[in-house]
Amino acid sequence: MPFLVINGQSALRFDIAELKLYFFGSVIWVNELYLVLFAILFFLLFITSVTAVFGRVWCGWLCPQTVLLDL
Repeated sequence: MPFLVINGQSALRFDIAELKLYFFGSVIWVNELYLVLFAILFFLLFITSVTAVFGRVWCGWLCPQTVLLDL
């Protein structure tokens, strides 16, 4: 992704000298990376819970393969 240019800077670049992460035009300092960790964990838990709930609904009640097997 360093080849994509947004606002004159690469789309994804980690500047070690200044301890900055350039991510699609926004700057994230190293001491703010815990926010990125929390965001990633939130999205993983959200995707897992949605998959657990709606996957059961789909496979248990709405899946056409289940209906065809019962017929």
